[in-house]
Formats: sequence, C-alpha cells, structure tokens
Amino acid sequence: MISDQLDDSVLQTVALLRLEGDSVDEIAQRLGCAKRSVERRLNLIRTIWQSDEQ
Repeated sequence: MISDQLDDSVLQTVALLRLEGDSVDEIAQRLGCAKRSVERRLNLIRTIWQSDEQ
C-alpha cells in the first residue's frame, strides 16, 4: 500500500494522483507547486519503492 512505504502525506498524494493517471502538470496545478517539485517528489517515490523491492 502507498501509505505503508511513504510517510509524507504530500508524497502519498503525488503517488496516488500519478497512479490515477494525472500528468505532472496536473499534479503541480492541484498542489499549487512547480512542475519541478512534482518531478523531484516522483523521483524520491521511485527511489523509496525500488529500495523496498530489494
């Protein structure tokens, strides 16, 4: 489950929106932040998920 691996509520929101099919632009607009912030969070999420797989 998303919440088991991601402690931060913003990371959980970004992950959920992305899994639901929202684009980086859409997520940034919903959260009121820059696209680059969303991209950094997505990279962090990928890193967390990859480390949990090992």
